[in-house]
Amino acid sequence: MATSSIHIDSGANGYFAHNSRESKTVNAIFDDEKNYCSCTNAEAFDLFKKELAIRSEAYQKRTGQKLQSKTVTHLSAIVNFNKEHTPENIKKLCDFLEKELDTKVIQFAMHRDEGHIAENGEKIKNYHAHIEFMGLDSQGNSIKRTLKKKELINLQSKTAEILGMQRGRNYVAEKAKRPKRLDTYEFKKAKEMESKAKESNLLKTTYNQLLATKQDLAAAQNEVREYLKEIGATRKEFAELDQLNKDLKEQLKAKDLTIEEMQDKFNSLKHSLENDFNKLHNEKEHYKSVVELKEVEIMDLEPYKNLYFSQEHDLNSLQEQNRVLADKVTTLQEKINSSPNMEQYEHIKQQHEIRNKMIQEEAKQIQELEPEKTNLRKLVDYFKNTINDLKTKVNSLFKRNQELEAENKALKDEIYELKRDRIIESGKDNPHEAIRKTLEHAGLGSRTSASILAELKEQRRQQREEDSPFNVSGSMIKFKENQKKDLNEIIENNRKKEEKERLEQEQQRQRQRDSLTR
Repeated sequence: MATSSIHIDSGANGYFAHNSRESKTVNAIFDDEKNYCSCTNAEAFDLFKKELAIRSEAYQKRTGQKLQSKTVTHLSAIVNFNKEHTPENIKKLCDFLEKELDTKVIQFAMHRDEGHIAENGEKIKNYHAHIEFMGLDSQGNSIKRTLKKKELINLQSKTAEILGMQRGRNYVAEKAKRPKRLDTYEFKKAKEMESKAKESNLLKTTYNQLLATKQDLAAAQNEVREYLKEIGATRKEFAELDQLNKDLKEQLKAKDLTIEEMQDKFNSLKHSLENDFNKLHNEKEHYKSVVELKEVEIMDLEPYKNLYFSQEHDLNSLQEQNRVLADKVTTLQEKINSSPNMEQYEHIKQQHEIRNKMIQEEAKQIQELEPEKTNLRKLVDYFKNTINDLKTKVNSLFKRNQELEAENKALKDEIYELKRDRIIESGKDNPHEAIRKTLEHAGLGSRTSASILAELKEQRRQQREEDSPFNVSGSMIKFKENQKKDLNEIIENNRKKEEKERLEQEQQRQRQRDSLTR
């Protein structure tokens, strides 16, 4: 029966596929029991991206800053279990982790196909579970930073309690030195090396002291060359191998090259190349995480698309560039696992850094434009309201002016009629004075009374010639009627003239109002 153990470390994207066995696992040496996995690689990755967006947004709202690119967003736990344990048992542990760490479990798996081969040839199974969960709590805080020694000790005890297993050694309580922990791959490799070392220790000691031959050198070189092909080395690495082979040939001619020394030099070259390869792999994972974070940032910028039409095309272009970069990172990963080109990777890396800076500059410009847009909108609203108020006032004043003009005209007409009737009434006793006043009232005062009277006398003379000399009273009456008719015609003509002038003035004022309204 195994003792309980839980180990938490930073996770990586490849863990999802490993847990669901969608990627090849070299140390899967059993097939008598079935594994269990809560979801596929694609499902786990989708859930991880959604949770990352939610928790990143919570961090930004709380701090006013974007999530740091170096923050660990994915944590992975490896847990021992016994043969009788079920997925329900591991699910209880997942529920505890979610509650205790304020996290979200993305995927968990139980592996019953991994193990190692002992010295005597016996296969020993390694029952273990993988739990992949968010490295950020609900407020966007880093969970890894909060996992202090006290919390980890308590986590080991709770794991044993939940799974009903014996707790592993408490090195802190015992004040003992904790041994170095090996993961599944390191443990298997260590066991294989230990077994081989014991089997060939004596032969190896004797063999390594022998002088190397041309066949030994060729075999060692071919082995390293095949290794370089596997990791996708460039011409530079193959040139280093050729130079080393050339130097070793000189030592071989001088009979100054042992097998041990030859192997040490080839192993040193392999170790150097392996370190470079691991460094490249880590950089690739880092830049892949950066691309994912930039995708989240672009999602945050989506609401601004409708507000800044001038930026819409650029944002779409940057999204497409990010998608292309993400595809290139994926392609780069595949090439690293088969035969990548180092020079091509460096070029893609430089392109990504340039695009990353462009995205940051565009986001900064959008944030800087927001206050200016708000102020401009307020200013436009103010001018619109002011213009509408002025239009209302102008229309009101024009309407009032029309009413006053109508009232003024009515009063003038009434006064005009009253004056005319009064003048005619007063002319019964003094006709000449009445004619003079009537002409002045009609605006004909510039003509002399003598000329007007002369016209009237001429008309009366002509009338007398027409009328009978015996009908003097009838002629007089007719003369008065004609005199009154002439006065009315003069007054009516003057009135029409004034009416025409008033209409022209009204039309001119209307044209002025129309021009102001436009």
